[in-house]
Amino acid sequence: MISVIVPVYNSASQLPRCIESILGQTYRDFELLLMDDGSSDNSLEICRTYEARDSRVRVYTHDNQGVSATRNWGLSIAKGKYVEFVDSDDFLRENTLETLRTAIEAENADLAMCGLAEIGHQGETLNLPRIQKTVELCDLEREYPEIFERYLLNSPCNKLYKRELIQKEFPEDLSMGEDLLFNLEYLHGCRRMAFVKEALYIYECLDTGLVQRRRSDAIEIAERLYLASMNFKEEIHLGPLAQQHISAIFLKFLFHGISQLYSTPEMSRNEKKALLKKWAVNPHVKAALVAARMPETKQRVAQFLLKHRCVTAMHLMMCVLADAKR
Repeated sequence: MISVIVPVYNSASQLPRCIESILGQTYRDFELLLMDDGSSDNSLEICRTYEARDSRVRVYTHDNQGVSATRNWGLSIAKGKYVEFVDSDDFLRENTLETLRTAIEAENADLAMCGLAEIGHQGETLNLPRIQKTVELCDLEREYPEIFERYLLNSPCNKLYKRELIQKEFPEDLSMGEDLLFNLEYLHGCRRMAFVKEALYIYECLDTGLVQRRRSDAIEIAERLYLASMNFKEEIHLGPLAQQHISAIFLKFLFHGISQLYSTPEMSRNEKKALLKKWAVNPHVKAALVAARMPETKQRVAQFLLKHRCVTAMHLMMCVLADAKR
């Protein structure tokens, strides 16, 4: 049996589509755990309606604690051999559970991973694994670019997990990046991963308001994710290519955090420059600046300036870019 865990929070407009897509799966042996995280709209009532219609649906509710705590609660209740996470504003192709279960069992794998379909203002964009096969964890170094460079590892929603192998929960002290930490911990207990080159999980990305919101702790969180990824690299004995990719991701988030920092009016320019100096001498930033290969010209310029400690030049560049956005 598969336990499908759906954290629900104020998603009444999209929730019926999500639930219907799960109840309409070609694979029928599952329990659907609808975990209400203190919704203030009528999401809980919608969940109760489906619970009354289908015996596979179970509804739980608690005061708002965040998505990680809600997923962890679902894990503590789940009874299935396998676990699938679905966000309440997303939905599944009708063959998602069947395809992932077939892949994980036929290949004797510990994790099955599929692609994602993103529905945006420009239509549907597919993000697929570049491979369709089973990979031994000991061969991860050779397959690293095909697996990790498309960010398919980060989400918990395009995967089927073995419940018995989930040893650590989602970290509840983070509001960003917690999914990656959960997946890295899970991979420690894996031997084989099965990849399905189909976009079986669909999510909409029509509102960019949350993405653009400034986070005061974005750089600190990026550093924590970088360290966790580098520890994973060392423990699994991945090589320079993995370090290059992990470093590039860290710098991408670092530069984004610096850009947000320079956009805020709450700090003076001298205060911003002082923080920039702090990150320029950070040992983890220095290591990433040496290892990474940034894809965009603007990123490469920022990398060069920080790498050579040209803080004043970097500060002036960020001030000009921030002024241009106003």
